[in-house]
Amino acid sequence: MVHQFNDKPSLKGQNERKPARSVAGTGAKHIITVTDANLGEITRKNELVLIDFWNERCEYCKDLAPIIERLAADYAGRVAFGKLDVDQNRRTCVRFEVKAYPTLLIVKNGKEVERIVGYVPRKHVEAALKKQLNIANESEKVRAHIKL
Repeated sequence: MVHQFNDKPSLKGQNERKPARSVAGTGAKHIITVTDANLGEITRKNELVLIDFWNERCEYCKDLAPIIERLAADYAGRVAFGKLDVDQNRRTCVRFEVKAYPTLLIVKNGKEVERIVGYVPRKHVEAALKKQLNIANESEKVRAHIKL
């Protein structure tokens, strides 16, 4: 299922919530706080966005956070990284049928292109990003070169 990210009229007071807790770590400065209110703007302004749907009580979310922070630092300028607190942004969770946490949505040109549900190792998330960035791994580059 492909979802299109567009702004919808908001109900008064629904988007006037406190921002999600800050994310500590080396990549934290590269991570945007995503909310029901700013999701459309973020996906319009950035060609490729990874959105981490997380919950403060979720242990797997806490385990995944440092991986996302490191990837945010490594891919700064190529991929926008955002974190969306599911407790504070229920409308977006319902809209995109996010039912388990953590869930990572990869959005390219305003459309969901990949979804990763649950804790996964860094290499799995990075492979999904490279696929969207059209970056082949080194062995694929070597094989492609040999074929030419």
